[in-house]
Amino acid sequence: MNNQVIKEFGPWLIWMALVMFISFIVWIFFFPPSIQQPVSFNHAVHEEFGCVTCHEGVETQVRATLPEFDLCMMCHDEPPVTDPAEIEMWGRAVDTEHIDWKRLRTLDDHTYFSHRRHVGMADLECATCHGDMGSQTTPPPRALKPMSMKICMDCHTKENITNDCASCHI
Repeated sequence: MNNQVIKEFGPWLIWMALVMFISFIVWIFFFPPSIQQPVSFNHAVHEEFGCVTCHEGVETQVRATLPEFDLCMMCHDEPPVTDPAEIEMWGRAVDTEHIDWKRLRTLDDHTYFSHRRHVGMADLECATCHGDMGSQTTPPPRALKPMSMKICMDCHTKENITNDCASCHI
């Protein structure tokens, strides 16, 4: 009887396991986990300062920085938040002089991207790759625009920039 059950239901069990595995992979790839920032930063209120004020190095370095707490303290003597948990976090930030911002996008280790080349030299607007972050009133749970090799290569082709693999991959 045991062999009969395996013969009858075995292929269906294998098929179900395969469908579940593929569904899991698709879910992880297309629906990455949300990123929770420590403070409900309102980009729209700060838009007048421009991206480069808080994200130093955008025009001059390979990597743009996440804002340092002392920059926030230049304007905010009091916590700019009202949620009790965020006020508590703000107090810890005052003590440590650091806010643990989370990156919305990271690149694979084998990929090289220079903000200086794209923003400083090519005059690309930040929104080209990052989307309209300046209008966001709350931190988005993930990057506003997807990033892929195809998107980069299409842009390079359109702008007549090299698509040689060694230009971006180390």
